[in-house]
Amino acid sequence: MITQLVNFFREDLSEIVGVYHDGEKIFLARLADKLETAEVDFSFGFEKDLSAAEQLAKKVAEVFSERGWKFSRIGLCLREGEATTNQVELKIPAEEIESAVKAWSVAHVGKDEVHASLKVGNEIWMESLPKTAVDEYVAAWRNNSMTLCALTAFPEILADDAENLTPVSRAIFVAKIIAGKKIPNLLLGQFDAWNWKKISAAAAAIFLFCVAVFSAKLGHDYFKASAQLETARESFAAHEEELALKEELDENIAAMKNLTELIASQADNSKKLNTLIKLGRIADGKIRLTKINASGDSMTLEGIAESSDAVQRYLRRLKSSVEMNARLERSTATDDDEIIFSVKITLSPNP
Repeated sequence: MITQLVNFFREDLSEIVGVYHDGEKIFLARLADKLETAEVDFSFGFEKDLSAAEQLAKKVAEVFSERGWKFSRIGLCLREGEATTNQVELKIPAEEIESAVKAWSVAHVGKDEVHASLKVGNEIWMESLPKTAVDEYVAAWRNNSMTLCALTAFPEILADDAENLTPVSRAIFVAKIIAGKKIPNLLLGQFDAWNWKKISAAAAAIFLFCVAVFSAKLGHDYFKASAQLETARESFAAHEEELALKEELDENIAAMKNLTELIASQADNSKKLNTLIKLGRIADGKIRLTKINASGDSMTLEGIAESSDAVQRYLRRLKSSVEMNARLERSTATDDDEIIFSVKITLSPNP
């Protein structure tokens, strides 16, 4: 049972796509229930502010949308010349291979390098890229809602197998690197096996459970306090302090009910749930939220503060700890010298 639970929180590798671009066409190999391949015409254009890596990722994202594929795990096979490569015969112990490849990579690319290798017999095939280039590839796919998990050139050491030399075979090759956690892979070790979306959802579920337990306790305290106050009301003409307590409990019950309903309505939206959790963490006694509305990619907070300074401090905490895109929509003073305010939060897109 524990194994099943651990596997549930691991990354879903049931759908992987390998990509290879030969300069004129993009070749894709999708590993899911069965192997599915595709090819589309594509040449780099001159889109402003888009690098070649970003243009390629954007085109692949369009193909995904057209075919209804999930935007998930991607492997990219580089063309000859896009990475610095070498193949040598080295008769050295296995434990010395990594340091030898590292030394070769630094000598040819520089200290800021990323390298990978593949050993077949006594021959070692090596590849290297500047880390800045690797980061550019990763960012390009992330900006198009995909995760680049494998990046490699096709090893010349495998070129004797003619079947591996076709463009489609190269796309399949890099997809299988992800599926089997094989080498060579310039991104090996950069991505862990945990699915943080599922973990966030589980944390949100635990949070909902805690809210429900707290709501039940608050309800119990409320009814208990109500009974005591009713008894006191019959015996005494005026008990202002007790009545004020009941009014405060009434307000807390209403606020908790609204919060519970709002959280339940966003159970499948980890971004809004995380925002609600963060809002709870920055609350203090000088601010009382009276209403929270969530619509689309924005949330509106309404509340009462004891001063304008308290509102400004709360807005600064929102921007620093919850969401930078928060602005004060309305701030009005009441006859009791309190401030009624409204803040709008625009949720930033997922990175």
